[in-house]
Amino acid sequence: MKQPGEEQPRPERAAEGHQPGQAALGVPLVLVVEDEPAIASLVEALLQDEGYRTLRAETGREAEALARSAQPDLVILDFRLPDKDGAEVLAALKAQPETASIPVIVASAYTQFLGSEDLLRQARMVSKPFEVDELLETVERTLQARPAGP
Repeated sequence: MKQPGEEQPRPERAAEGHQPGQAALGVPLVLVVEDEPAIASLVEALLQDEGYRTLRAETGREAEALARSAQPDLVILDFRLPDKDGAEVLAALKAQPETASIPVIVASAYTQFLGSEDLLRQARMVSKPFEVDELLETVERTLQARPAGP
């Protein structure tokens, strides 16, 4: 983790040419799915300060499309989205062969309404409001646990 006052270059936000499994070869790409701009900006800034690249989706449909096209190394998913319930987004990601292996962290204040226990076994949980260290440690553990890509 970066120490206060340390300068680190900001990673790129673009995901052009990203291939699954690049986390082992370079800078991991994290898709932040959050409809509240202030929260999304905070999460992205925290991740970028730690050296991750980020993409942002504000709706479930956008999240599913970006996950398919960009193949991020990790998805951080809020469960209260304007167009789809987060459980639907998680189910869709896990049902599609091209996104099924992408790990998901659910970051939500509404954990009691998350739906099926089977789906929740497919994701890690971080309750909002989250502690910064808790979120970053969960991201790191999740990325370390992911099998290397092709």
